[in-house]
Amino acid sequence: MFVDADFYRQHYAALLEGTDPARHYDDDGRTRGLMPNPEFDPLVAAIRFPALDEAAAAKALAAEGLEAHMQALARDVLAHIEAADAFHWRFSDTQVEKDHFRRPASTIADWDKLDAEGTIPFAAQEKSYSVRKRSPEQVRDLIASGTPCLQPRLPHGFVDLMGQVASVRPIVRGLWGAALNTDEKIERFSIRIVRVLHPKSPVFTENFTQEILQILAASRSSFPICLAFKAHPDSPDRLFGTSDPSPIRYEAAMDVVARHFPDGYEFEDGIAWKRYAATGRIASLIDAMRNRRVVLIANGGFSALGERWGLTDFHHLEIPPAASHLIRHRLLDEISAAFEALDVGKDDRLPAIVLTQAGGSLSLWLLYELWRRFPHASYFDVGQAINIWFMDDPGAAKPEMLWLQDFWERILDANELFAFYDPLVPGGDSRSFFRETYFNGDYLRKLPGHGGDCDFAARLLRFDLPDRALVFAERAHARTTDAIQPIVLLTRLYRRFGRLEEALAMAQTGIGLAPDHRQLRQIHAQLLFDLGDDESYLRAVAAIDLPSGELPLLQMSTAHERQGRYAEALDLLQRRIALQGDEPRVRKRIRKLEALMKARAGN
Repeated sequence: MFVDADFYRQHYAALLEGTDPARHYDDDGRTRGLMPNPEFDPLVAAIRFPALDEAAAAKALAAEGLEAHMQALARDVLAHIEAADAFHWRFSDTQVEKDHFRRPASTIADWDKLDAEGTIPFAAQEKSYSVRKRSPEQVRDLIASGTPCLQPRLPHGFVDLMGQVASVRPIVRGLWGAALNTDEKIERFSIRIVRVLHPKSPVFTENFTQEILQILAASRSSFPICLAFKAHPDSPDRLFGTSDPSPIRYEAAMDVVARHFPDGYEFEDGIAWKRYAATGRIASLIDAMRNRRVVLIANGGFSALGERWGLTDFHHLEIPPAASHLIRHRLLDEISAAFEALDVGKDDRLPAIVLTQAGGSLSLWLLYELWRRFPHASYFDVGQAINIWFMDDPGAAKPEMLWLQDFWERILDANELFAFYDPLVPGGDSRSFFRETYFNGDYLRKLPGHGGDCDFAARLLRFDLPDRALVFAERAHARTTDAIQPIVLLTRLYRRFGRLEEALAMAQTGIGLAPDHRQLRQIHAQLLFDLGDDESYLRAVAAIDLPSGELPLLQMSTAHERQGRYAEALDLLQRRIALQGDEPRVRKRIRKLEALMKARAGN
């Protein structure tokens, strides 16, 4: 078997420990389900071609391509999923107040409690856990004391994605457990299946997830994990939001906790820095860093943090804004070289403070690996808490984040940032500029009103599972009868299955809710055509007011022809040729119409 040494090192460097890639694959990698090159997956081979040896299976896989096989296997898994809760959910699913514009009021009423000290207990698979919320003064004192520490975050995004793996795992075991034959290979393949569903997610970079899970195991006695099940603080303060998620999503999210942490484990708070930023009390933490060596690992958009925080010994180590997971081992070596040059880790001085804003899971990996090499430093993943100091750069600040959409004015007031931004924005009034530019309600109004069942139905349709898609689309419509997207999807599915009258009724319901929804009106017109209601169809097309290049001229011609209006039908076909050029099928229809017109004239 050909082992691509560069590919193997890129993804399995943590396992090699200096071993030659080809030898490692022969001695260990093959039996563990590692991929020797990007075109061959031994686990797919075991499932698809169990009777073939590895060389023959490689040729068989290559005939269609590995990706085609993975798509087919992912389709098999999706066909067995009974609930979408772990795969698609909305922020509002865990909020008592579902309306985005009314929701912030309750949190603002308890604003001063957002960063209060406390504990949130919870249970996972008959085990007991808790999240400890420290006050900003406690973290300030930790920084000021000069005590080396490591506080990486296990972010809600990673937890949610691992919840999907938890949902897929029993299906993979049931379908192919005998072929995969070990828990490790079942886990690896489950992760690869979810990667097919999220091809752009860096979390599922080959073997990265396994490395994160190994770090979680190492943390049990060495350092605390800062756990988050939600993106930002709210009130009343609960684990996921102001209300609980569905039981299915809860159990899926808890899988990674119960599998990798012992009963009684106490986590630190994964959104602590956002809490401190929200109330403005992060200022005391910044003051504690003022005269210390501070290193920020983040993309280039945050290079000015030292100036904006008034830090006297600040160093920015830039990493790419995307795809850093693929080059994480190279980045680790480059950052380590920079640390050596900056004397980070020297134990004859106060430890340097290392901050990251690099995506929670990558930050976790980087901080852990750096801590192993340079233990005499203080490591914190500050995440998006620093974004509020970059509101003049939307690419860095990401004002579309819901914690800013909901609370931007209160947060910027708490940190006295409007005076800072006034000279940086057009017109010199940053409060008005931000309100009119980023926080005018447009983004919130565009957020979908439907639940996760609709998104899952759309995903099933992309995998050519229309029967299953229909189940979830109907479930989505039953739960949110006034949401447009489930209506659009149901209309399309009913039409696909030939249920034209139901499709027409659904389209009319949607148009009643959203009269200007162009896609729905086009489907509605198509259904009228399918049902042979030509006059209504032509009126419906005219009412949409489509540009000439988007008019369905062939169908319009057919409708006129069916009503005996041959001249109008002929004119539309000639317009089609004028717009798109000569086509044999259109010429054939023109000759037919000319013959019909001639026959009519002869009579």
